[in-house]
Amino acid sequence: MADINDIFEVFPDYNVFDGSSNASPQPPKPPAVKSKQARAKNTKSRPVDDYGDDFGIYRVEKRIQRNFTTIFYFPFLFLWLEFILRFSCGETLLTINYLYVFLYTVSLSSLFMFLCSFFNSKVNRNICRVLSFFITALYIVQIVYFRIFGSFLTLSEGTLGEVTFENITDAVADRGFFLMVAVIPLLLMIFAGKFIFPFRKVHIPAKIVLVLATVIFYFITIGTTFVTDFLRIDPQANIIINDNFKSVEIQEHFGLAFMTEKDIALTIINNTPKN
Repeated sequence: MADINDIFEVFPDYNVFDGSSNASPQPPKPPAVKSKQARAKNTKSRPVDDYGDDFGIYRVEKRIQRNFTTIFYFPFLFLWLEFILRFSCGETLLTINYLYVFLYTVSLSSLFMFLCSFFNSKVNRNICRVLSFFITALYIVQIVYFRIFGSFLTLSEGTLGEVTFENITDAVADRGFFLMVAVIPLLLMIFAGKFIFPFRKVHIPAKIVLVLATVIFYFITIGTTFVTDFLRIDPQANIIINDNFKSVEIQEHFGLAFMTEKDIALTIINNTPKN
């Protein structure tokens, strides 16, 4: 028969009288840290990582979250610049005209997003920066030009008179606040676009959606003028869009971007040789 001292020697931390143990609890071992290659290989074989998260769903949600901001960049850019232009020109804000501006902004934004979807993120963002620069420059020039002549610079109408350097400096000084505020989206894209707007390359189905959105919302913009005319909500819109080109009236109803497109189209038609 074994001696009781032998039992204590085998189990030094065990209390034979109440069955408890005197051993201090050991902390749980941390999960083993795997290399990036090992984690990537592991996710291909099973959908759950070491912490119980569905890795596939997490990646999809992260991708949607990061691309979500890209969708709103060009609408934000156009609506922001349009608001600044209208505010600097003393126009009435938040009227039914903004409905036309919004619909056409969606159409134009889809087109510009299509142009920024063919390459990798870095190249697409650089294309976006170039486009943003020219769009912002267009609005800045029109803000200054309207301050001098009370109208907009167009190709079909031509200039309203001579512009001196003194006129330009006075207009810039008078509209300096609006000009500084107008460049905020451009500066945001230049310095923080990498972290906010990924502009990744999209596949062919997404490109088709962008093209269709461009066409559909353009015709919705035109169709809305007939609806508002029929309902007698805004009968002037249909008249302005089909009447002779008047830059101020078109800009006030449909925005500067729409006015610029109509001006370019009218200039091309007028300069096309007729057989």
